[in-house]
Amino acid sequence: MLIYKGGEIAEAGTYINPTDGSRAKISTGQRLPGDKAATFLKLSHCVALTVLVAAGAAMSAALPFGIGVLMMVFALAAVGAIGAVVVFTMRLTSEVFGRNATFGWAPSAAYLAGKKTQKGKKDEEAKKDEADKHEEDK
Repeated sequence: MLIYKGGEIAEAGTYINPTDGSRAKISTGQRLPGDKAATFLKLSHCVALTVLVAAGAAMSAALPFGIGVLMMVFALAAVGAIGAVVVFTMRLTSEVFGRNATFGWAPSAAYLAGKKTQKGKKDEEAKKDEADKHEEDK
């Protein structure tokens, strides 16, 4: 038998109460401490050590996975909250100012493309003149 109740006469050995972690070393013919609600497990020290090592290994394997899942849930909630704030702000500004919050910006318009300046034309003419002089010298 592996599980014993408090107050029972037990064989010699070490008994562990899993609810409070107490340990009782019993000689032959003694009663286990506590009332009938207390439960004891008769385990040798080698078995108890093996169970503790297995439980520690399981927790150290599960802990990083659990933290990763928790961080993913937090990140999704944060992205959702930020998105909701952006949508709310866009709607609020469109109601207050009567237009959207982009202020008429058109990304397809090429604001930097334009006619060449006079300086650019003079530089090109100077390069052509220099090239012509270089050819005449040959």
